[in-house]
Amino acid sequence: DAAPSAAANAHGYGAAVPPGGLVVYQGGKEVCRLKPDGSTGNESAAAQSTANVLQVAPTDAEALLEQRVEPDYPSDARLKKIQGIVVLSIRVGADGSVEDIHYVYGPPALATAAAKAVKKWRYKPQSVNGTPVEMQTRVALQFRLHQ
Repeated sequence: DAAPSAAANAHGYGAAVPPGGLVVYQGGKEVCRLKPDGSTGNESAAAQSTANVLQVAPTDAEALLEQRVEPDYPSDARLKKIQGIVVLSIRVGADGSVEDIHYVYGPPALATAAAKAVKKWRYKPQSVNGTPVEMQTRVALQFRLHQ
């Protein structure tokens, strides 16, 4: 086995991944390690529930979006001329529905409208080695007033 690199250890990441394997990190912590055959080596129910969350880059997740609902611009934010980008962290269920939403940053006056819209979004369901998985990603919604 290859030894972990100094950079990997400096960031708290574990041993090197074997060719064909996959390691998923969340918040800097390893949440899943798949061997090349798709097994984790620890197939308990608790390990499976953690392993079934796939981290997806925002640009990749956007390509998986099947139904997008645009947010309603809050009237009080419109009157106060509040605009900007709201970023949300979302968890998508194995069926493609948005199940969990967390506000990351952006104008707070626009956050509720953004979350209400994103809750109605639908993604193409994902699977790893034939097993349906949940997906974690971030989305950004632009609120812009037209002059």
